[in-house]
Amino acid sequence: MTHEEIRRVLMEGCSEELLKAIHCPVCGGGSSFHVHPRGKSFVIRCDSDTTHMHLSDTNPSPPDWWSTYIERGVWTADW
Repeated sequence: MTHEEIRRVLMEGCSEELLKAIHCPVCGGGSSFHVHPRGKSFVIRCDSDTTHMHLSDTNPSPPDWWSTYIERGVWTADW
């Protein structure tokens, strides 16, 4: 998947299974997904090098499974 395809599937509310299958479009390595405590904003990044992939956005209607990826205390902005 390209960067824009990754953003699109996350904004469309993809399944958690699809999220787990997403790899960095540059190096093919793993990715990390994090959700803001308010539950609507996310970051997905390459596990090896954040210059490869570091996407963030806000989904007004995220799927319920996003709640398992909420992380507190790591956000620099209050989205």
